[in-house]
Amino acid sequence: MRHIFSHNRGYESLFLLLFQFVSCWGFSVSGQIPSDNLFIHLSFDNTYNDLSGNGNIPVAFGTSFTSDRFGCENSACYFDGTSTLVFPNQARFHPLTSNSVSFWLKTTQNSRFDLIVQRTGSNDPDKDNYTIIYNHNLYGNEWSFPHYTGLNTVIRNIPITDFNDGGWHHFVYVKDVETEKMSVFYDGNLVVSKHINDYNFSIHGTLTIGKWVNYYFIGAFDDFRVYNRALTNDEILALYNECDASCLEIDLGEDTYYCHSFTQILEAGNQFPHYLWSTGDTTQSITVSSPGTYWVKGYFDNDCDYVDSIQIKQFSDSVINLGTDVVLCYGESKTLDCGDCFQSYRWNTGDTVSSISVNESGNYSVEAINFNGDTVVDEIYISVLPKIEINLGEHRYVCSENSSVELIAGEGFENYLWNTGQKDRAIVVGPGKYWVQVTDQNACTASDTIQVLVKADIVGFLYPNPASNYLIIEIKTFCFSENPVVVEVFDMGQRLILKQEIQNGTNRIQIPYDMSEAPYIVRIMSGKQVVVKKLVVKKSLY
Repeated sequence: MRHIFSHNRGYESLFLLLFQFVSCWGFSVSGQIPSDNLFIHLSFDNTYNDLSGNGNIPVAFGTSFTSDRFGCENSACYFDGTSTLVFPNQARFHPLTSNSVSFWLKTTQNSRFDLIVQRTGSNDPDKDNYTIIYNHNLYGNEWSFPHYTGLNTVIRNIPITDFNDGGWHHFVYVKDVETEKMSVFYDGNLVVSKHINDYNFSIHGTLTIGKWVNYYFIGAFDDFRVYNRALTNDEILALYNECDASCLEIDLGEDTYYCHSFTQILEAGNQFPHYLWSTGDTTQSITVSSPGTYWVKGYFDNDCDYVDSIQIKQFSDSVINLGTDVVLCYGESKTLDCGDCFQSYRWNTGDTVSSISVNESGNYSVEAINFNGDTVVDEIYISVLPKIEINLGEHRYVCSENSSVELIAGEGFENYLWNTGQKDRAIVVGPGKYWVQVTDQNACTASDTIQVLVKADIVGFLYPNPASNYLIIEIKTFCFSENPVVVEVFDMGQRLILKQEIQNGTNRIQIPYDMSEAPYIVRIMSGKQVVVKKLVVKKSLY
């Protein structure tokens, strides 16, 4: 697994704390890379595309791709002493504006080279818009923006003496018109700063990297960024500590385990100049012979860190113990586990894994081959008890919210537990939903649920409809069967036409001969319960 960090190496205890929260995916805890007002960004990852989105893509004349400061191939730009990068006209440094230029440089060149040049278009050699020059025969390292004779916008003899040692170094040049300062940063540190008197003029020249006249650059160049603002010290430090390297990783391999004494070589690779192991070792690889979790950190001088870890387990003797025979309740299962200390497994069920889950009665056996090639066997008998039957019956009915009914669970159980908290076999309850859990002598459990509902008191059926000379009414009362049942017939003007008392069951009512052919309302009443039906009389049926 790959992890990325950036921090001070003096805080190893903090590193250990952070390491506990690292996932298997790499991530960086370095400072936030600034992106506001980014005007040009060339990362040179096998392309000259401008990652700022502003389309400032240079034309390459003779340049090629090389390894960057992390050793990633085709991730930096190489200048061979005759090559240049030339930008389109819109990529220009404008007078009277703040800007910041950041890049990485690798060279051994001792002669003068003009790395970044943008002329005004004038024939006057002292009229430059923007220049960064190294090893100037008169002024050493020099930066100008703009460079006009007599103006205070040039920094000469910049105190950088070891940049051409063949290693990668980071440069940032900042012009801040608000504070009227020009500042140069080298490898994250401020090396020079001066007050400026700015000057405005027309610009016509083309921005070029790699040469002016015959002062060509030889070496590698990477992560060129131009901002249309002044960067802060923290932002410059974040650029210096940037750890984005797609090719870097440490892979200690998968977690391993042993069933005997062992020695294992843990190899971190050779991509990093420095290493630190959880054991305190600082070599590329270590040899371990004890179980545990090991981590290694590979890091650069700018505190870019990559981390990986591995867990090594050591098991005891190769013995299988499936345990004593087991009795299971219906619906339960048992996991039979041989452990991980074997090369292969073969169960009588046909499975070939280290553990299986069973829920049926029977004899289960396994043959496993350990790391010495020996066969180890064990077996166990599983008994599954029959399913417990518990049935509270169909839903029960009561006549009102204040009514109650007795619920009775089955016989022969050791314990009862209702959702009301009661522990008796029978309970008296009102309307609601109830469940009971029973436990038998084998400590097996089962449950059932029942609802107690409030039911209407009267149900009535009326036919034939339309009717002629008689009417059949079927009546069923539930709660108050002792109450008389009364049938009333009204015409559509609410005038009572017929009233008669009837009984539970089937009743035949004679329709008076003088009832007109018309629709009527039939009302059936029992206590407070009322059922209303519509009746149609058809005289034509006589």
